[in-house]
Amino acid sequence: MDVSTTAQLSAILINSGLLSSQFDSLRCLESSSGARGFVADLVRIFLDDSDARIDRMEAILRSSVPDLAELERLANKMLGSSDTFGAVAVAHYCKILSEELAQRFDSVEFSGILSRIKTELATLRPLLELYLTLEKGDAPSAASSDEVLRRAKVD
Repeated sequence: MDVSTTAQLSAILINSGLLSSQFDSLRCLESSSGARGFVADLVRIFLDDSDARIDRMEAILRSSVPDLAELERLANKMLGSSDTFGAVAVAHYCKILSEELAQRFDSVEFSGILSRIKTELATLRPLLELYLTLEKGDAPSAASSDEVLRRAKVD
């Protein structure tokens, strides 16, 4: 594992506001407990679960009678996981989804907010995938990791 590059990537993710300091707390917990791979497992679970929840919410929205209780359950689960993980913008939009469901349901509004979540995840995904690559010890070429780090700083 390239510790300096993962630390640098983590700092960029936090300083850019893509992740909160919660992510760094998870990394510190992993380091102090010796539970190597803990954060990488959380990253994989977060990405996989987020994709599955979004797919399920989109399927519910396409149904003739959307199951609002299921939408609320999925939005709240996604809010909890993104907040725990430190995905700031994703958590923000999940909170808006939950509030939208609590007040009134507007499928167009809900779809728009869900689209914002997908955009935030699309921004975060390549950076978290690079983190996973570095954690696994499969160092990408210097050019590709430098390019992703550069894009993370700019975006």
